[in-house]
Amino acid sequence: PFARTRWFHAFWLRFMTPIVAWFALNITFLIWHVPDAYNLALESEGWHDFEHFCFFVAALFFWQFVVLPWPARRRWNWGTILYLVAADAINTVLSAFLALCDRPIYAYYLEHPNPFNVGLLKDQVLGAAAMWVLGSIAFLIPAVVISMLLLQPERPLSVPTAS
Repeated sequence: PFARTRWFHAFWLRFMTPIVAWFALNITFLIWHVPDAYNLALESEGWHDFEHFCFFVAALFFWQFVVLPWPARRRWNWGTILYLVAADAINTVLSAFLALCDRPIYAYYLEHPNPFNVGLLKDQVLGAAAMWVLGSIAFLIPAVVISMLLLQPERPLSVPTAS
């Protein structure tokens, strides 16, 4: 019901643009990887739930411009590819930083037991590698598919004939 209000609809049309959605996703992603925020989310179940709520809402905003849910009137264009590749660049920079850093970044892991007996730096590298690979797959596969669709020649619409 809230989403059907005039106020919400006006807000949505004015502020939910691809650039706002792109920034919402990437700023959310980066903020929750700041060590204090990350540690807070691990220390508190409520903050951890809020962190995932932020990721979920930001992802919904971001992906609506790629998935184009019904009754979307927009079409993909080369800007969609830039949108996806630029988001992957943010994921890559953060993941590379975490993977290539020479010390553990998150204090939580220094202060709590390690149930799998994996070295702290090795654990950070493995997590960063997973985030890097899976994140890139999530952004780049749609970018490749949409690129292939954009490169196909347009077919003229066929008009059904009466028989």
